[in-house]
Amino acid sequence: MNNTPSSTRPLSVPHLVFGLFFLGISAVWAIGQATNADLGHTAVGFPAVLIVAGIVGLVAAVAGSRQRRALAEPVVSSESEADA
Repeated sequence: MNNTPSSTRPLSVPHLVFGLFFLGISAVWAIGQATNADLGHTAVGFPAVLIVAGIVGLVAAVAGSRQRRALAEPVVSSESEADA
């Protein structure tokens, strides 16, 4: 068995969004270069990248806040409920 403690790092939403942004912009550029499309035909991809990165950022932020809230709530055992 592996005795190395596993540490989970919190998700950095800004890093995720900017990473997706730059990855998406480079993908739109690469598709434009591969298909020899001019800027007018690939211009639709740039706003789409921003929208997708924003949606992913919102989902990650909501999921992170729910996880933090769940970790902050005290765990109630069945014994303490039976005593009350």
